[in-house]
Amino acid sequence: MPPASKKKKSTREYIWIYGCPTLKEGCFEFHPNVQEHIEKSFNRGKKMCQIYVFGDTWDLDLVQMIKTKKDDHDKYQIKRIIPSKAKKYHIQGISEAYYKKMEGFRQTDNICNICLYPPSIPTRIQDCGHEFCFACLKSNYMMGLECPTCRGRIPPELFRDPKRYDLPIDIECPVEYANDCTSMFALTEEGKCSANSSVQLRRSQRSTRTKYYWIYQATDYGWYRYDPKNEKYLEESYIRKKSSCTIFICGFKMSINLKSNVQERISEGEVHRRKIKRIKAGDLKNHRVRGISGIQSYAYPVISE
Repeated sequence: MPPASKKKKSTREYIWIYGCPTLKEGCFEFHPNVQEHIEKSFNRGKKMCQIYVFGDTWDLDLVQMIKTKKDDHDKYQIKRIIPSKAKKYHIQGISEAYYKKMEGFRQTDNICNICLYPPSIPTRIQDCGHEFCFACLKSNYMMGLECPTCRGRIPPELFRDPKRYDLPIDIECPVEYANDCTSMFALTEEGKCSANSSVQLRRSQRSTRTKYYWIYQATDYGWYRYDPKNEKYLEESYIRKKSSCTIFICGFKMSINLKSNVQERISEGEVHRRKIKRIKAGDLKNHRVRGISGIQSYAYPVISE
Protein backbone atom coordinates (compact mmCIF):
# COMPACT_ATOMS: atom_id res chain seq x y z
CA MET A 1 0.00 0.00 0.00
CA PRO A 2 1.27 3.49 -0.77
CA PRO A 3 2.11 5.57 2.30
CA ALA A 4 -0.68 7.77 3.56
CA SER A 5 -0.30 11.27 2.25
CA LYS A 6 0.25 13.97 4.82
CA LYS A 7 -2.45 16.57 5.19
CA LYS A 8 -1.30 19.77 3.59
CA LYS A 9 -1.12 22.76 5.88
CA SER A 10 -3.45 25.53 4.77
CA THR A 11 -1.64 28.55 3.38
CA ARG A 12 -4.77 30.69 3.28
CA GLU A 13 -4.37 34.01 5.03
CA TYR A 14 -6.93 35.36 7.45
CA ILE A 15 -7.78 38.75 8.91
CA TRP A 16 -9.14 39.21 12.41
CA ILE A 17 -11.69 42.00 12.80
CA TYR A 18 -13.87 43.30 15.62
CA GLY A 19 -17.14 45.21 15.78
CA CYS A 20 -18.05 48.49 17.47
CA PRO A 21 -19.58 46.71 19.30
CA THR A 22 -21.21 44.53 16.62
CA LEU A 23 -19.95 43.91 13.11
CA LYS A 24 -23.10 45.46 11.64
CA GLU A 25 -22.42 48.76 13.42
CA GLY A 26 -18.96 49.11 11.88
CA CYS A 27 -15.74 47.20 12.32
CA PHE A 28 -11.96 47.48 12.34
CA GLU A 29 -9.02 45.18 11.77
CA PHE A 30 -7.01 44.24 14.83
CA HIS A 31 -3.61 45.94 15.13
CA PRO A 32 -0.94 44.33 12.87
CA ASN A 33 1.23 43.58 15.92
CA VAL A 34 -1.37 41.19 17.35
CA GLN A 35 -2.89 39.57 14.24
CA GLU A 36 -0.38 36.71 14.15
CA HIS A 37 -0.75 36.06 17.89
CA ILE A 38 -4.54 35.73 17.60
CA GLU A 39 -4.26 33.43 14.57
CA LYS A 40 -1.69 31.19 16.28
CA SER A 41 -3.82 30.96 19.42
CA PHE A 42 -6.83 30.00 17.31
CA ASN A 43 -4.91 27.35 15.33
CA ARG A 44 -3.57 25.81 18.53
CA GLY A 45 -7.10 25.33 19.80
CA LYS A 46 -6.83 27.87 22.61
CA LYS A 47 -10.11 29.12 23.98
CA MET A 48 -8.73 32.47 25.15
CA CYS A 49 -5.86 34.84 24.43
CA GLN A 50 -4.87 38.33 25.52
CA ILE A 51 -3.64 41.38 23.65
CA TYR A 52 -2.48 44.85 24.72
CA VAL A 53 -3.60 47.78 22.59
CA PHE A 54 -3.19 51.50 23.35
CA GLY A 55 -2.98 51.12 27.12
CA ASP A 56 -5.66 48.46 27.61
CA THR A 57 -5.43 44.68 27.97
CA TRP A 58 -8.17 42.81 26.12
CA ASP A 59 -9.40 39.25 26.65
CA LEU A 60 -10.38 37.45 23.45
CA ASP A 61 -12.80 34.54 23.71
CA LEU A 62 -12.00 32.46 20.62
CA VAL A 63 -15.02 30.19 21.15
CA GLN A 64 -17.81 32.73 21.61
CA MET A 65 -15.90 35.17 19.38
CA ILE A 66 -16.06 38.22 21.64
CA LYS A 67 -13.51 40.58 23.20
CA THR A 68 -13.81 42.22 26.60
CA LYS A 69 -11.62 44.16 29.00
CA LYS A 70 -11.50 44.45 32.76
CA ASP A 71 -14.05 46.77 34.39
CA ASP A 72 -15.91 47.09 31.07
CA HIS A 73 -19.20 45.23 30.69
CA ASP A 74 -19.41 45.80 26.93
CA LYS A 75 -18.76 42.86 24.64
CA TYR A 76 -17.38 43.34 21.14
CA GLN A 77 -17.88 40.83 18.36
CA ILE A 78 -14.77 39.43 16.68
CA LYS A 79 -14.48 37.43 13.48
CA ARG A 80 -11.90 35.59 11.38
CA ILE A 81 -12.32 36.30 7.68
CA ILE A 82 -10.43 35.82 4.43
CA PRO A 83 -9.24 39.01 2.67
CA SER A 84 -11.60 38.49 -0.28
CA LYS A 85 -14.58 38.85 2.09
CA ALA A 86 -13.33 42.10 3.63
CA LYS A 87 -15.53 44.35 1.46
CA LYS A 88 -18.62 42.63 2.82
CA TYR A 89 -17.91 43.98 6.30
CA HIS A 90 -17.11 47.59 5.33
CA ILE A 91 -13.94 47.66 7.45
CA GLN A 92 -13.16 51.27 8.39
CA GLY A 93 -9.56 51.00 9.53
CA ILE A 94 -7.17 49.34 11.95
CA SER A 95 -7.49 49.59 15.75
CA GLU A 96 -9.96 52.49 15.40
CA ALA A 97 -7.45 54.41 13.28
CA TYR A 98 -9.22 55.07 10.00
CA TYR A 99 -7.60 54.07 6.73
CA LYS A 100 -5.59 56.86 5.12
CA LYS A 101 -6.53 58.19 1.72
CA MET A 102 -3.38 58.18 -0.38
CA GLU A 103 -4.54 59.84 -3.59
CA GLY A 104 -3.38 63.30 -4.65
CA PHE A 105 -0.06 65.10 -4.27
CA ARG A 106 2.49 63.54 -1.93
CA GLN A 107 5.62 65.25 -0.64
CA THR A 108 8.86 63.44 -1.46
CA ASP A 109 11.71 65.58 -0.07
CA ASN A 110 11.53 64.02 3.43
CA ILE A 111 12.12 67.34 5.24
CA CYS A 112 9.88 69.01 7.80
CA ASN A 113 9.70 72.66 6.69
CA ILE A 114 9.12 73.78 10.28
CA CYS A 115 12.20 72.37 12.05
CA LEU A 116 14.15 71.68 8.80
CA TYR A 117 15.02 68.13 9.87
CA PRO A 118 13.64 64.81 8.61
CA PRO A 119 10.27 64.27 10.35
CA SER A 120 10.57 62.19 13.52
CA ILE A 121 6.87 61.22 13.36
CA PRO A 122 5.85 61.97 9.75
CA THR A 123 2.34 63.43 9.64
CA ARG A 124 0.67 64.25 6.35
CA ILE A 125 -1.99 66.88 5.66
CA GLN A 126 -4.37 65.01 3.41
CA ASP A 127 -5.69 68.00 1.46
CA CYS A 128 -2.30 69.29 0.29
CA GLY A 129 -0.01 66.28 0.82
CA HIS A 130 2.71 68.11 2.77
CA GLU A 131 4.39 66.25 5.64
CA PHE A 132 5.86 67.49 8.92
CA CYS A 133 6.84 66.23 12.35
CA PHE A 134 3.67 65.54 14.32
CA ALA A 135 4.78 67.86 17.16
CA CYS A 136 5.87 70.62 14.75
CA LEU A 137 2.59 70.55 12.87
CA LYS A 138 0.59 70.50 16.09
CA SER A 139 2.53 73.56 17.29
CA ASN A 140 1.44 75.45 14.17
CA TYR A 141 -2.14 74.30 14.63
CA MET A 142 -2.21 75.32 18.31
CA MET A 143 -1.00 78.80 17.32
CA GLY A 144 -3.75 79.11 14.71
CA LEU A 145 -1.38 78.89 11.76
CA GLU A 146 -1.83 77.17 8.40
CA CYS A 147 0.30 74.71 6.43
CA PRO A 148 3.78 76.32 6.41
CA THR A 149 4.39 75.21 2.82
CA CYS A 150 1.20 76.18 0.98
CA ARG A 151 -0.96 78.02 3.59
CA GLY A 152 -3.58 75.31 3.32
CA ARG A 153 -5.88 74.36 6.18
CA ILE A 154 -4.57 72.09 8.94
CA PRO A 155 -7.46 69.75 9.84
CA PRO A 156 -8.10 69.48 13.61
CA GLU A 157 -8.91 65.77 13.19
CA LEU A 158 -5.16 65.08 13.04
CA PHE A 159 -4.84 65.93 16.74
CA ARG A 160 -8.21 64.84 18.13
CA ASP A 161 -7.56 61.58 20.01
CA PRO A 162 -4.95 60.49 17.44
CA LYS A 163 -4.41 56.79 16.77
CA ARG A 164 -1.82 55.27 14.43
CA TYR A 165 -1.32 51.64 13.48
CA ASP A 166 1.80 52.39 11.38
CA LEU A 167 3.93 54.07 14.07
CA PRO A 168 6.46 51.71 15.72
CA ILE A 169 7.13 52.39 19.39
CA ASP A 170 10.91 52.11 18.84
CA ILE A 171 11.10 54.85 16.19
CA GLU A 172 14.53 56.53 16.20
CA CYS A 173 15.46 60.20 16.41
CA PRO A 174 16.64 61.50 12.99
CA VAL A 175 20.43 61.24 12.81
CA GLU A 176 20.76 64.84 11.62
CA TYR A 177 18.97 66.17 14.70
CA ALA A 178 20.81 63.79 17.05
CA ASN A 179 24.18 65.07 15.80
CA ASP A 180 23.16 68.73 16.09
CA CYS A 181 21.64 68.15 19.52
CA THR A 182 24.95 66.75 20.75
CA SER A 183 26.75 69.82 19.37
CA MET A 184 24.37 72.18 21.21
CA PHE A 185 25.81 71.12 24.54
CA ALA A 186 29.33 71.96 23.38
CA LEU A 187 28.47 75.66 22.96
CA THR A 188 28.45 78.45 25.51
CA GLU A 189 25.55 80.90 25.79
CA GLU A 190 27.44 83.21 23.40
CA GLY A 191 27.47 80.47 20.76
CA LYS A 192 31.19 79.71 21.09
CA CYS A 193 32.73 76.30 21.69
CA SER A 194 33.28 75.69 25.37
CA ALA A 195 36.71 74.78 26.68
CA ASN A 196 35.75 71.18 27.38
CA SER A 197 33.57 70.69 24.31
CA SER A 198 35.67 67.81 22.97
CA VAL A 199 35.34 65.98 26.27
CA GLN A 200 31.58 66.52 26.28
CA LEU A 201 31.19 65.25 22.74
CA ARG A 202 33.18 62.10 23.42
CA ARG A 203 31.15 61.46 26.54
CA SER A 204 27.84 61.96 24.78
CA GLN A 205 28.74 59.73 21.87
CA ARG A 206 30.04 56.88 23.99
CA SER A 207 28.19 53.73 22.96
CA THR A 208 26.29 51.78 25.58
CA ARG A 209 24.57 48.45 25.44
CA THR A 210 21.45 49.71 27.19
CA LYS A 211 18.96 51.90 25.36
CA TYR A 212 16.68 54.20 27.33
CA TYR A 213 13.36 55.89 26.63
CA TRP A 214 11.81 58.91 28.33
CA ILE A 215 8.09 58.68 29.07
CA TYR A 216 5.57 61.11 30.53
CA GLN A 217 2.29 60.58 32.34
CA ALA A 218 -0.87 60.89 30.25
CA THR A 219 -3.67 63.19 31.41
CA ASP A 220 -6.12 60.33 32.05
CA TYR A 221 -4.17 57.08 32.47
CA GLY A 222 -0.99 55.42 31.33
CA TRP A 223 2.16 56.89 29.79
CA TYR A 224 3.47 58.15 26.46
CA ARG A 225 6.99 58.09 25.10
CA TYR A 226 8.36 61.57 24.32
CA ASP A 227 8.80 62.63 20.72
CA PRO A 228 12.24 61.24 19.70
CA LYS A 229 13.71 64.74 19.25
CA ASN A 230 12.70 65.95 22.70
CA GLU A 231 13.74 62.59 24.10
CA LYS A 232 17.21 63.05 22.63
CA TYR A 233 17.54 66.46 24.29
CA LEU A 234 16.37 65.04 27.64
CA GLU A 235 18.88 62.19 27.42
CA GLU A 236 21.74 64.57 26.59
CA SER A 237 20.80 66.73 29.59
CA TYR A 238 20.63 63.68 31.85
CA ILE A 239 23.98 62.29 30.66
CA ARG A 240 25.64 65.63 31.42
CA LYS A 241 24.16 65.56 34.93
CA LYS A 242 22.06 68.68 34.48
CA SER A 243 19.44 69.21 37.18
CA SER A 244 16.91 70.71 34.77
CA CYS A 245 16.31 71.65 31.16
CA THR A 246 13.69 73.31 28.96
CA ILE A 247 11.94 71.83 25.94
CA PHE A 248 9.10 73.04 23.73
CA ILE A 249 6.15 70.75 23.07
CA CYS A 250 3.39 71.80 20.68
CA GLY A 251 4.26 75.46 21.17
CA PHE A 252 4.37 75.29 24.98
CA LYS A 253 7.48 75.83 27.07
CA MET A 254 8.07 72.90 29.41
CA SER A 255 10.42 73.00 32.39
CA ILE A 256 11.86 69.58 33.15
CA ASN A 257 13.21 68.83 36.62
CA LEU A 258 15.56 65.89 36.13
CA LYS A 259 16.03 65.36 39.87
CA SER A 260 12.38 65.12 40.90
CA ASN A 261 11.30 63.74 37.48
CA VAL A 262 8.57 66.32 36.92
CA GLN A 263 7.49 68.26 33.84
CA GLU A 264 5.92 71.68 34.44
CA ARG A 265 4.01 74.03 32.15
CA ILE A 266 2.77 77.43 33.27
CA SER A 267 -0.39 78.54 31.46
CA GLU A 268 -2.51 81.55 32.44
CA GLY A 269 -1.03 81.57 35.93
CA GLU A 270 -1.67 77.86 36.53
CA VAL A 271 1.07 75.26 36.84
CA HIS A 272 0.41 71.94 35.12
CA ARG A 273 2.62 69.08 36.32
CA ARG A 274 3.22 65.60 34.99
CA LYS A 275 5.47 62.83 36.17
CA ILE A 276 8.23 61.66 33.85
CA LYS A 277 10.46 58.58 33.84
CA ARG A 278 13.64 57.34 32.23
CA ILE A 279 13.21 53.62 31.57
CA LYS A 280 15.11 50.88 29.80
CA ALA A 281 13.79 50.13 26.33
CA GLY A 282 13.15 46.55 27.38
CA ASP A 283 10.89 47.72 30.23
CA LEU A 284 8.24 49.34 28.02
CA LYS A 285 5.84 46.46 28.57
CA ASN A 286 6.13 46.85 32.35
CA HIS A 287 4.59 50.32 32.11
CA ARG A 288 1.20 51.23 30.74
CA VAL A 289 2.66 52.93 27.67
CA ARG A 290 0.01 53.87 25.12
CA GLY A 291 2.12 55.34 22.32
CA ILE A 292 4.37 58.27 21.38
CA SER A 293 3.87 62.02 21.73
CA GLY A 294 0.17 61.69 22.58
CA ILE A 295 -0.48 59.32 19.64
CA GLN A 296 -1.97 55.97 20.63
CA SER A 297 0.05 53.38 18.72
CA TYR A 298 1.56 50.74 21.02
CA ALA A 299 0.21 47.20 20.77
CA TYR A 300 1.62 43.75 21.46
CA PRO A 301 0.48 40.19 22.24
CA VAL A 302 0.26 39.21 25.90
CA ILE A 303 2.07 35.89 26.22
CA SER A 304 0.96 33.84 29.21
CA GLU A 305 3.58 31.90 31.14
